[in-house]
Amino acid sequence: MYQKVLHMKRTFFISNIASALLIFLLLYTACSKILDYENFKDVLGKSSLLKTHVVLISVTVPVTEITISLLLMVPKFRSIGFLAAIMLLCAFSLYILYMIMYNPSLPCTCGGVVAKLSWSGHIILNIAFIVIAVTGLYTNRQLRKGHQRTPV
Repeated sequence: MYQKVLHMKRTFFISNIASALLIFLLLYTACSKILDYENFKDVLGKSSLLKTHVVLISVTVPVTEITISLLLMVPKFRSIGFLAAIMLLCAFSLYILYMIMYNPSLPCTCGGVVAKLSWSGHIILNIAFIVIAVTGLYTNRQLRKGHQRTPV
């Protein structure tokens, strides 16, 4: 019984840390984009892939990042938040791969310190956060299963 309690505490801790790291990343990048909105929009406009949808993307990306952060803050919606973070990070990774192949000289639109990374640095960061999000999703589902089995 003690082992199960210890496992649940560890799982809870890992889920919360994963959630906190993703919230920090997403809110940091969203705020950076919002605070430097004109530059964010201008750089997006230079991408041949995105230039026809600059206004839509420049609004949607930070709003999506904030929305995912809010989902991760609420335990009831945390699994959805982890899934949404995984999808967003995968989409960003595909965009980065496109940039590496077709527009490597174009600057990043992330904002803040993250914008200082090289394109390959972005890929490494995204992979790390995808692993964090997958781990968070797994541990969060373990917690939900454990709570369903626990008698009241």
